[in-house]
Amino acid sequence: MSISQDKSRSHMEPVQFLPNLDIADRLEPDVQPQVEYVLSHVCGAPKEIERLDDMHEAIKFYLGGGLSLAPLEVSISPRSILEIGCGSGAWAIQAAEIYPDADVLAVDLSALPSRPLPPNLRFQILDCSKPLPFAAQAFDIVHGRFVFRHLPGFEDALSRTMQLVKPGGWLLLEDADAVLQEGDSDSPDPGNHEDFWTLLHQCQARKNMNTRAGSAFQEILESSELFSEVRVRRIVVPVSKCEDSRTDVGVRRIAESFRRSISQVIAAMRRSSGMKHLNSAIFDAAEYEIHDPSRDMQMELYMTWSKRKE
Repeated sequence: MSISQDKSRSHMEPVQFLPNLDIADRLEPDVQPQVEYVLSHVCGAPKEIERLDDMHEAIKFYLGGGLSLAPLEVSISPRSILEIGCGSGAWAIQAAEIYPDADVLAVDLSALPSRPLPPNLRFQILDCSKPLPFAAQAFDIVHGRFVFRHLPGFEDALSRTMQLVKPGGWLLLEDADAVLQEGDSDSPDPGNHEDFWTLLHQCQARKNMNTRAGSAFQEILESSELFSEVRVRRIVVPVSKCEDSRTDVGVRRIAESFRRSISQVIAAMRRSSGMKHLNSAIFDAAEYEIHDPSRDMQMELYMTWSKRKE
């Protein structure tokens, strides 16, 4: 296994959650366990589709127009491709266009938006947190982006997903550690971003979800012993410094998209019925800090590409 890194700074301190703060205890009792996908109430809405498409285009730009960092063009001629948690369907559409002879299947809890689809792309509504109705080793390529951190006990779902990859096929995963952290620049008072991200972490932890699933992929994939090759790229995304010209243009594009996405998450949580009684300063500070270039607010994105043993 090898790891490559894209970093906007040379050092990254580990994330430290506030040790004695349980903000989730301040939520209304009848809504405490309801935080699953924080934007679930807008799934299918035009702004949510636009957000997902924007994220896809940013990552596509970083990848130079490709589907993944995996050498797919020289290692495989896929006949069957599965995308789990397909969102707006943007990646699946791209895969179907690149591989017109492949059968591409996209699955998600929410229906795809009304948009033109390639003839070789099919969609199916499925709950990815439960066993999927597919035979083992059924797909040449299996892809999941920003999905596992939303699944309760994601390790089990990931283990089942691995089994779907054919020998010689590829498992492609991208996920961000959904925790904003301070980089190593000189910054003013740390502010309240810890409150917001601790709130998000604690709410999801109560549903057995892991906001840091991305950083766990490497160990899980290697320990499965199913793959002859496990590759990981860790990208430090400078959310509050996304205009910094010293940062790689591809990383800047991802950072801009992340910042827009985080703003929508903050707004969605602010409007949540179980959080309206919380101090609005928590959300105001989080929104301010991701737009403050004097801060060095960063998020980690993990891209993995793993080849199943022949």
